[in-house]
Amino acid sequence: MVMCRDRWLIWCAALLLLAAAVLPAQTRPGDGTVDDGGADVAASEAATQVELLSGARVLVQRGESFDVSFMVPRSEPDAVELLLPVLPEGVSQPEGPVIVARGRRDMEVRIPMRATVSGRYVIEPIEITTPSTILETPPILVEVRDPRTDRVPFQATWRPLTDGVRQGQSVPVILEITGIDSYVFPEAVSIRAPQTGLFEEVSGVGSVTSRQVAGVELFQIPVAAFIFTPAAAGAVTVPAATIRANGIEAQAAPLTIDVAALPVQAQSTGAVGQFSLSVSVEPQELAPGETGTLRLEISGVGNLPVLEFPEVTLDGLVEVDRTQRSSVVPDREGFAGYRGSRELTVRFDAQGDGTRGVVRIAPFAVYDPQLETVQIAPSRVVSVELLQGVDEPSVEQEVPRADLIPVSRLTRPIWVPLSEIPWVYFLFLLGPIVFAIVKLTSVRGAVTLVAIPLLFGAALFPRLDVARLERAAAIDAEGRPAVAGVLYELELQQNEWHAGLHFNRGVLSLRAGNAVDAIFHFRRAVRLAPERSDFRAVLTDVEQYFGMNDQPAIPWYPRPDLFVAALFLVWTLFWVLLAIRGRLRRTIGLVALLMIAAILAGGWWWSARQDATLEAVVVDTVTVRRIPDSTAQPWIQVASATAVTVELSYNEFYLVRTAAGVTGWVPRSALWIQGEH
Repeated sequence: MVMCRDRWLIWCAALLLLAAAVLPAQTRPGDGTVDDGGADVAASEAATQVELLSGARVLVQRGESFDVSFMVPRSEPDAVELLLPVLPEGVSQPEGPVIVARGRRDMEVRIPMRATVSGRYVIEPIEITTPSTILETPPILVEVRDPRTDRVPFQATWRPLTDGVRQGQSVPVILEITGIDSYVFPEAVSIRAPQTGLFEEVSGVGSVTSRQVAGVELFQIPVAAFIFTPAAAGAVTVPAATIRANGIEAQAAPLTIDVAALPVQAQSTGAVGQFSLSVSVEPQELAPGETGTLRLEISGVGNLPVLEFPEVTLDGLVEVDRTQRSSVVPDREGFAGYRGSRELTVRFDAQGDGTRGVVRIAPFAVYDPQLETVQIAPSRVVSVELLQGVDEPSVEQEVPRADLIPVSRLTRPIWVPLSEIPWVYFLFLLGPIVFAIVKLTSVRGAVTLVAIPLLFGAALFPRLDVARLERAAAIDAEGRPAVAGVLYELELQQNEWHAGLHFNRGVLSLRAGNAVDAIFHFRRAVRLAPERSDFRAVLTDVEQYFGMNDQPAIPWYPRPDLFVAALFLVWTLFWVLLAIRGRLRRTIGLVALLMIAAILAGGWWWSARQDATLEAVVVDTVTVRRIPDSTAQPWIQVASATAVTVELSYNEFYLVRTAAGVTGWVPRSALWIQGEH
C-alpha cells in the first residue's frame, strides 16, 4: 500500500510540472486581453517579425496610393492591436487599416498609404499585438519618383543638435542630404544666414552615417555645419537652403527654433555654458610713472565669442589702455558651441595724489544649460597701494653743448642715397657693355673707364649757398638763433639729403628753445648719417634735456648706398676679368665673387629696410584714437616733441606707434614727417 501511494504522488507531481510547462498562461474568457502573468512573459521576449505581402521596398510615383499588407495569426479582429509609427513627411495614411480573414488560421492586415512628396522615406516597424504574441513588420523603404524627371530625388533638411535653446546660447545646426542611396558631394549650396544672431560656418562638426533598409544603403550626408547664436528670445527662423547634386536640386525647408529668454540674473553678461573666471592685478604697489595691469580670463565651453566681461570699475586710478585676446575654436566633442578662452587686459595709472586705488570687478553670472541654473561668481575688490615719489630739489639743467658745423665742411662731397636715384641702376649695364666692346674691338684699355662712374656717381658736391650760410652764422653770433634757423630752412628746401644742414638746423633750434624742431632735425641727421656717433651723442643729450627719455631708438646700420656701390664694384670686376682673361681660370674665383655678391645683396636689403623706417615728431600734444575718426573715443595723449613711428596712412590720419608700443590714429597735421618737412 505504501509503494502504491508513493507512485501516485510521483505521477501527480509530474503531471503538475507538465501542465506548468505547456500552459504558462491562461486567458480570461470574454475580455481578449492577456493576464498579468502572460504579459510579463510577453514583455520579456523580443517581438517576432512578420513577412510583408507588399514587400519591404515600394516604388511609386508622386500622388499614387499603395498598401502595406501582412498576415497575422487568426483571431478576432477586435483582439488585434496595431501601433503605427509616426509617418515620414512624404507619406500619408488616407484611411484606417482593413482586416481581411484568410482561411481558418490567418487573417490579412492591409494599411492604405499615399505618396505625397517625391523622395525616399522609411516607415519604421509597425507593432502588432495579438492575444498570444507581439509581432512587428520590418522597416519599409518607400521610393517616390518625381513624374517630371522619373527619378527619385534626395531630400535636404536642417537638423539642430541641441534641444531647448536659450537666448545667446551657441548651438550647432547642420544642413544635411538625406534619403540618398549613394555618397555624393554637392555641386552647389545656397544658404542665407538668419538676421537674428551670429551664424558662423564651421568644419569638423557632423559625420556621414548610413543604414540598411530593404537591402538598400541609405546615407545621411552633412553638407554644411554652422554654430548659431540667437540674439533674441522667441521664434527664430533659419532660412531655407538649396543643395544641388547629381543634377538634382533639393530645398531644405526653413527651420524654426523656439528660443527661451535668459534668466534675469544672467542677462548682464549673456554667458551661456560652463565657464570659469580668473582675475589678476599686478603690481599690488604702484610707483610713480608705473602702469598697473588687470587681467580677466574667461575659459570653458559655450558662447565665448559673444558673452560680455564683467564690468570693471577703477577708483583712484585711470584707465590707459584696454585690449582683448581670444583663443576660441568650435566645440567638436560636446557640440556646446565654442571652446577656449578670452582675456581682457586693462592697463591703468594712478589718478590724483591719493595713497590707495581700488579695482572692482562686478559679479559674473553664467547660465548652465545642462543644469538649467545660473552660476554666479561673486564680485571682487583688489586694492593697489599708490607709492609717493620723493620730491627732489629742482636744479637748473645745463643746455647740451652742440656747435655748428663750419661752412667749409658743409661744402665737402657727401654721400647721397643711391637707391633714390633711378639712373644709378643703369651702371650695372656697364660691365656687360665693356665686355662686349673688348670682345668686338679687342681694346682692352677701355676697361679703365668702368671705375669713373663708381668714383663720381656715389659722391656729390653739394650746391650750397655759401653766402646764405655765412650770414646765418653771423646772425646766430648776434644772439638770434631763430632768425638764423629760417635761413637754414630755406637751404634745406634745396638740399634735403644733407645731414650736416639738418644737424646745424637742430643746433639753432636748440639754442632757440624749440624742442620740436631740435628733435626733428637731430633725428633726421642721424637717419641720413647713421655712422656719425657724434650726431647720436648730441641727439641723446637733447632728448634728455627736453625730458623726452622714452623715444624710439634709431638703430645703427650701414648706409644702403655703400652696399650698392660695393655690389656694383664686384659685378663690374667679374665682367672685367672675364673680358681680359677670356674665362675665369679657377672656379673658386667665380664662387667667391658670387658669395660676396650675395652677402652684399643681403646687407643692402637689411640696411634698406632700416633706412626706410618712416619717423615723425608730434608738433603739439595730440590725442591718439583707436580708429581714424576725429569723433572716435579718445585713448591716450602724446606730448609734443615725441618721436613716433609711422606705420600706415588713411585719408587725413596716420597710424603711429610710440616707443612704449602703443598704436593709434592721429591727424596728419599733428606730425612732422621725414621727407615732408
